[in-house]
Amino acid sequence: MDTHPSQSLASPSRDWGGLGLVTLSAAGFATLAIFGKLALAAGMTLPTMLALRFSGAALLFGALLLSRREAGGLRLGRGVIGRLLLMGGIGYAVQSALFLGAVAFIPAAVTGMLLYTYPAWVTLLAWRLDGDRPDRRRWTALALALAGTTLIAGSPDGQLHPLGLALALASGVWYSGYIVLGNRVVAGVPPLVGSAWVAVGAMTSFTVVGLLLGQIRFTFTQPDGTLAMLGMVLLATVIPIVAFLAGLQRLGPARTAILSTFEPVCTVVLAVALLGERLTPTQAIGSGLVLLAVTLLQTRR
Repeated sequence: MDTHPSQSLASPSRDWGGLGLVTLSAAGFATLAIFGKLALAAGMTLPTMLALRFSGAALLFGALLLSRREAGGLRLGRGVIGRLLLMGGIGYAVQSALFLGAVAFIPAAVTGMLLYTYPAWVTLLAWRLDGDRPDRRRWTALALALAGTTLIAGSPDGQLHPLGLALALASGVWYSGYIVLGNRVVAGVPPLVGSAWVAVGAMTSFTVVGLLLGQIRFTFTQPDGTLAMLGMVLLATVIPIVAFLAGLQRLGPARTAILSTFEPVCTVVLAVALLGERLTPTQAIGSGLVLLAVTLLQTRR
């Protein structure tokens, strides 16, 4: 999973089209770790990968807005644009770097599961910032998430790299802050417009940092690197965001959030099918506890 717009748009409607769109979105976000593994295997540096990902996403979001005659929505106030660029250049950029950095050290399936502890961290952060004290249901979910994370990270037969585990958990914690704080920044901004500016901010950040570090290089293996990059831009970024927004309009935020829990499951399935990864029994149990925790948090009344 990478990023989900968090604005509710319309009242829920019951239709299979909406279910299909949100499921497509979750499956698309789930491919990010897979394409990240493939791009790294092709010799692509992390700054190059992320700069290309967000450059492509920014261009496609701009083209989509132009085709829908909504490009005028990009002309927001300077303050709003500045905050969106900071969201992308710092908030989203750091989260993406942590997540794909973790993929370089540990299996994609484990990375996806550890990222998906973020609803638990969101609950704690909302309590700290907004005084939204967790009820018994949410405390139970938090305990399950912690137990599941411990089993995934501490599996004696898993032999997981400590740095990869730390990066994956940090990506979940950072993402929770991005959601809680970012939701206040994007209030009133059309989701596609906000996504376009966030992508521009992240593109700028990774391009500048990559050039300063001398890590923007296009010497990766062809055609594997190019195909992985195209998949990351289209299947793991643009298509899932557009599908998520369309599904959100038809289903509403509650059912959309519940269906989005399909994402880490899909990551595990893809990692097993395409990368030959395997979860140990202990990690599988831990993953199940994390999914149960997320479901409890998403279905609270």
